[in-house]
Amino acid sequence: MVIYEVNLEVEAQAAEAFADWLAPHIEQMLALGTFTDAVWFDRHARDEGVEADGHVRWTVHYHAPSREDLDRYFTEHAASMRGEGLERFAGMFNANRRVLARRG
Repeated sequence: MVIYEVNLEVEAQAAEAFADWLAPHIEQMLALGTFTDAVWFDRHARDEGVEADGHVRWTVHYHAPSREDLDRYFTEHAASMRGEGLERFAGMFNANRRVLARRG
């Protein structure tokens, strides 16, 4: 299994609309057939949901059966799947991504 991790930092004033978009986006990602599951996490250093800098932070883990499945997502779907969020929320969020692979 390979985890495709997307770390999001969303401006607080856009967070509700972004969350309303993100939930169906995750379902669309799963419908592509390259991921088997996804988990959406709240990410913060304190008990509040909005950090002192005015951002909400989330992490989504998409689980792919293999690196080949993840690579298929990158080559066939990544640009279009990222495009809608970039268009709708330009300048209101940052996304960082990484790939986690189990050793052994």
